[in-house]
Amino acid sequence: MNEEVARRLVNASSGPQVFAAAAALSEMAGRMAHDSGWDGRAQQHFVRALALARTSGDLPLAANIAASSSHLALQTGEASQATHWARAVPPVR
Repeated sequence: MNEEVARRLVNASSGPQVFAAAAALSEMAGRMAHDSGWDGRAQQHFVRALALARTSGDLPLAANIAASSSHLALQTGEASQATHWARAVPPVR
């Protein structure tokens, strides 16, 4: 991601779809980190992914990432954090 996607994020000719792609890849990295037992790293990926998704304007993607964060919080026994993440993105209409 650093080699291919990061350069495009700062390129003036890139559109919001580059941010959406980076968000989707970051979420995937978060899911893989969680599956590997690295929940702290997973949460870092999800936080970064949500910021990228919001920047892209892709609300369904942002909602999916917030749901991943909420799921992770539930898995780690943090119900209040799960609620926070569940409310992090307005509902998609």
